Amino acid sequence: MNQIAMEGSGTLYRRYKNKSELCLDLIKDNIVLLFEDIDVYLKQHQTAPPRQRLKGVLSLFMRFRDKKLQLLTGVEEGALAGSHFQFNLHEIVVQLLNEMKTDEHTEPNTVFKADMLLMALRSDSYVFQRDVRGYSSESFLEQICLTFFPER
Repeated sequence: MNQIAMEGSGTLYRRYKNKSELCLDLIKDNIVLLFEDIDVYLKQHQTAPPRQRLKGVLSLFMRFRDKKLQLLTGVEEGALAGSHFQFNLHEIVVQLLNEMKTDEHTEPNTVFKADMLLMALRSDSYVFQRDVRGYSSESFLEQICLTFFPER
């Protein structure tokens, strides 16, 4: 933390309004790498069905979540819940959900669906499913896919 503040712990309190801002600063380079990985994945799989691409994106995010769980939890706890990071992920999810739509009138709104999907992926939900329900990361991801975009 002193490395981020450059001057000591007192500077931390002046530089960051809350724990969420500090956690976001600590994780920001990793977030950039995550989105680079997502971009590469989407380019490499551009001809794959949107369901498969969305599952791949979520798989990358789940690996990231497992590696950076404490910092992501800190980011999610603060007012930064609508941060650029989450906005970018939401945008990708909406785009892929839109590609899956078959009928505009009977399908749920994709923005709402993406909101609910990302809420299900929050740290508190994930940790509960992992630690209390006993789901592995892979099983959790499979249940998310079956719930939000089942195969037809």
